[in-house]
Amino acid sequence: MGDEYNVHKAVDGELRNYLNHITQLLRKNEIQDEEGRAILLDNVLSEMKGKEVNLLMHQGTSRMLEGVIMLFNSVQLRTLAHRLDNKYTQLCVGASGSHMLELILCMLALQMGAEAHEEQTDPPLPTAQELILAICDQLSSEGWGALMTDSYASHVVRTLLQLLAGINPQNPPGPEQKLVPAESAEALKNYLGGVVNELIAQEGEFSLVQLALVPAASPTIQVILDVLAETKETQLLDDFTVRLLALHNSNNTNDDNKESDHSNGSHESLMKELLYHSIGSHLLEKIIQRASDEVYMRIYSQHFRGHLFELSKHHIANFVVQHLISAVRSVAQAQLILQEYLETSNSFKTLFAMARGGIILKLAEVFNSKQGITEHDKKALCKAIIGALATPAPKPKEAKEDTEGDKKKKKKKKKSKKAEKPVFHIGSLLELNRRAQSYGHDNNGYGGRGGFRGSYRGRGAFRGGFKPVSNYSRFNTNQQNDDATCSPLGSRILQVLFKYPLKAIEPIIKSFFELDAVYIATMAQSLPGSHLIESFLAESSTVPLKSKFALIDLLSGRFAELAITKFGSHVVEKCFFASNVTRKELIVKELLAQEQELSADRYGIIVLLNCKTKQYKHKEEQWRQKEDSETKKAHMFAEILNTDEGEGDKMEQEEEEEKATKTPTHSTTNNNNNEQRQRMMEKRNEAMDILGFGKKRKREEDTQTSAEGNKTAPHKKQKDTTLDFILGAIRATKEENAVGAGGGEKGAAEEEQLDEETKREKKRAKRRQKKEAKNKQQTAVAMQQQPASSTKT
Repeated sequence: MGDEYNVHKAVDGELRNYLNHITQLLRKNEIQDEEGRAILLDNVLSEMKGKEVNLLMHQGTSRMLEGVIMLFNSVQLRTLAHRLDNKYTQLCVGASGSHMLELILCMLALQMGAEAHEEQTDPPLPTAQELILAICDQLSSEGWGALMTDSYASHVVRTLLQLLAGINPQNPPGPEQKLVPAESAEALKNYLGGVVNELIAQEGEFSLVQLALVPAASPTIQVILDVLAETKETQLLDDFTVRLLALHNSNNTNDDNKESDHSNGSHESLMKELLYHSIGSHLLEKIIQRASDEVYMRIYSQHFRGHLFELSKHHIANFVVQHLISAVRSVAQAQLILQEYLETSNSFKTLFAMARGGIILKLAEVFNSKQGITEHDKKALCKAIIGALATPAPKPKEAKEDTEGDKKKKKKKKKSKKAEKPVFHIGSLLELNRRAQSYGHDNNGYGGRGGFRGSYRGRGAFRGGFKPVSNYSRFNTNQQNDDATCSPLGSRILQVLFKYPLKAIEPIIKSFFELDAVYIATMAQSLPGSHLIESFLAESSTVPLKSKFALIDLLSGRFAELAITKFGSHVVEKCFFASNVTRKELIVKELLAQEQELSADRYGIIVLLNCKTKQYKHKEEQWRQKEDSETKKAHMFAEILNTDEGEGDKMEQEEEEEKATKTPTHSTTNNNNNEQRQRMMEKRNEAMDILGFGKKRKREEDTQTSAEGNKTAPHKKQKDTTLDFILGAIRATKEENAVGAGGGEKGAAEEEQLDEETKREKKRAKRRQKKEAKNKQQTAVAMQQQPASSTKT
């Protein structure tokens, strides 16, 4: 390359000093007058004339001009963009020039429509929309495929595609991502469709099949998929996906074209390359995420069904399978995927052994979040997980046999005994292989494969990593690493399973309490362990209160130690809010015993405030009454919800069994149902006494009891009355909280006043009715007398 292309020699030193001085003035905001700033920017623009390309491609001057261009008004920006005509290709292939061209494109999109409110220049400048389309025309002449393969120009193409869709590339997707005004959006959107169709029609070296495996082009294709999905171009998105995966060439079996299967878009070979390729797998994940329901079903049925287990064992393809599971469109598809894994013997055990637990995590998340999944399917998934991690039961040692009679007796006993079931230990799930954790928190799917990230390069690259934060404890000198006692992947699996029905997770809860108290306390000081305990105490609605109280009792005596740790402090707060009054008082007393040390710690002082230790210290009795009322209400609500759901499910199961069997036990089942309803009503009465409903709920109680006496009352009415009761209880708690701790007497007085007012209103209504009756009688008498008077006249 000659000297004319050497930007470092072409930029004058005096001009660099001048631009440096201008940038310092603008950074310090020394020129606050808008007119003075506009004059200064005009001078900078005049100094740049004829040297724009060299200044924008220079590494030093481009940094200075980056802040200057952001202050340009519409006229100055369009003047600079117009001077760069026929030089955009030269800019976009340079490291610094590509950054500056992206900035100019974004600024033009922001200024789009502002030229209508400004004075026309002489000669007139093209509008921002015309300049953006002119840049597109010039870049398309070079070929979109060639630009997508360049490491710098590909970023310009991505920014341009997002602007054509009306999306701001500098903001994350959301409601405020729209950038282009409505009057210009349609023209840009039409141009976007032309660009996509041009890419679809490309053949040879720059076809979509070839670009899918190029490190710079693959992220650009992912942007195209996102743009088409955001603009709701469903048909164009399907055509682009089908062309990319060559779904229409699935029947190509010509022997002469075996060597050129990849170039011709062969169906099977391309999918295998995408599945097992570190770059193409990212593209396939995006296709699965953005594909329509029809295309998703075609991809699943043609390439994944029947091969899920084999693909799950591969170190790259298993990430694609995880995205496939997360993007299921229906309950039937989720059930098919689970059935395929369950039909393969020891599939879950093999996946855990090969550090592929991310597959099982995605299955658990889908079966928890997808509506319509039955309890039977959740039980089957939990049973498979427990069976994969269970260990054979230890065999009891037998004493030496002396006589032949004893041997015969023991042989008979052995024949009668059943084979002992394997034992599940939750520690095997908490201590999963660390290799399975890389994908646990990576939503983008780039962890663990070494694939091209495609989002950082040049001076905008991510420079530093994260320093490990030591979880220092003053009480525990032998502090371990955050993840030493709990695997992040195992923690996330357990967090999801704790939301499953209680019958499905009973072995997991039982095994959880077999852990040592020291182990649980150490686990609470780590990030994954603290999240696990918090979900057990606060987020799970299926775990009974007895189990939550048992976990709090295990941690008793270690709350002060946990309160001064980063993650353990959150566990202490969750334990406090999930406890009853006696346990809350024990926690507060334990914290007050170390109050001086806790108040000096940045985490401990927050725990003291949230656990209300100051109120307990000064007004113990008032604190106890307030906490007692709050905890009783919270626990009563939880019990009502759990009992209603559990007993309702039992009654539904009994009704189903009765219909299926059609045995003459109709009267006994009805009696059992009536007894269950009576138990529910007794619990509701206790709840109303505690919540202080009094006379307000008397009428509703009478209606409920009368409805319960009717044997033919449907089950739906029972759920409606339960919901009404819960809503009334919530309103009562809000009123009582507004009144305060001493508001019980006021609430009773208000209820009596309301009753008196209702009586008065009834009396007034009766008086009004009597008056209206008298008026009617008087009008009737007058109407009867009127014709007699008319005859006399």
